[in-house]
Amino acid sequence: MGEATTGFVVGRVITMSGRLVRPFGILTLAIVCVVISPDRLTAEEPEFGGRSLSAWNTMLKEDTVPRKRRAALVALGQIAVQTDNNDTDKLIVAIFSKTLRTDASPIVRRQAAVLIGQQRLEYALGTLTDLTEAMRSEQDAEIRREVAAILAGFGPLAKPAIVPLTQALHDSDAGVRTAAANALGRIGADARTATAELMAKTKDPELSVRLAAVFALGRIEPEDTATVASAILAVLNAEKNAATRREVLQALRFLGDRSEEVVQAVANCLKDDDVELRREAVIVLGKFGSSVRSVPQPIEKAFTDDADTLVRTYAVRLIRHLHQDHSDAFISALGQRLTGAQADPEPEVRMAICEELGSLGAAGKAAIPLLREARRDPQLKVREAATAALRQIEKPPAPASSPRPQP
Repeated sequence: MGEATTGFVVGRVITMSGRLVRPFGILTLAIVCVVISPDRLTAEEPEFGGRSLSAWNTMLKEDTVPRKRRAALVALGQIAVQTDNNDTDKLIVAIFSKTLRTDASPIVRRQAAVLIGQQRLEYALGTLTDLTEAMRSEQDAEIRREVAAILAGFGPLAKPAIVPLTQALHDSDAGVRTAAANALGRIGADARTATAELMAKTKDPELSVRLAAVFALGRIEPEDTATVASAILAVLNAEKNAATRREVLQALRFLGDRSEEVVQAVANCLKDDDVELRREAVIVLGKFGSSVRSVPQPIEKAFTDDADTLVRTYAVRLIRHLHQDHSDAFISALGQRLTGAQADPEPEVRMAICEELGSLGAAGKAAIPLLREARRDPQLKVREAATAALRQIEKPPAPASSPRPQP
């Protein structure tokens, strides 16, 4: 194997935000222990920049200059990109993992973490043990952030890292706290043991941490949803930024708490000036089913008066919940916005009304005159929707099946 020399050229140094794209094969956990050995390399050993894989690996292991070791990592990453060989790829990922664990220089360990994060899941998973240990013992905040981001990409497979990720919620670096909370949220229900720590982070002085904590709380399926919902609502009430409040609404949607307090708080967002927030609010209310019957006024106002077509369209779906088991009231509420002087000006809304009326089936016979009138709508799509709804309502019942003759 060739000796490493002093001079070298690397086409591009990869930064913490850099990414390589590479199709990889299946990784086994055993690759973590793999080392480069002559019997694994052939005469056609892959090269980059005029050096072989083993030469770059020698530089990584033996050179005393951190920037050269970092350059060797970059070169190995380029070999992985250019070489369509599973064994070679596995060896290189194992080198990255070992470097993260053992190299004395933070800049080299950072590069190793970045390169691990660029691998496909099947390969990166083989580094899970080293990544978990890095969350516990790594002194460099940038590396801890990078490692937490990698673990987030593993989703539920990062379960072994829950404890160090939970501990990282108390990290002095806000970026680490943010990345750790995000990773816990992506792990999901297995991370519910971090509920108390995540609730505390909803009061973190850094907005990014508060947002990540809210994100996680909505996805870890906590046992006490009422207490968690109160913590999330406190963020909703305290934050003025519309993007932050949208994230809170999404968390409430995933959390699934349908208490009157939550429903009222979400309905209040229908009055907000931010149209994206109003859209999110009406979507979340749609997930609450009949629980929205406690807030009829904001829903009805959104249906009839909101300036945004999508908000009104989504609100159509909510009107039925307000009039559950009262088809006549439901038909009347929708009918006034389908035809006549008070008809909604947007065809998308009128189409949604037709679809909702049609969904009543045989119970929607009182809507037949409205739908027949809607068949004269100036918009073709509305006429088609009205025709389809009429078919659903007027469809004859299926004939009862004849009993099978007994043998």
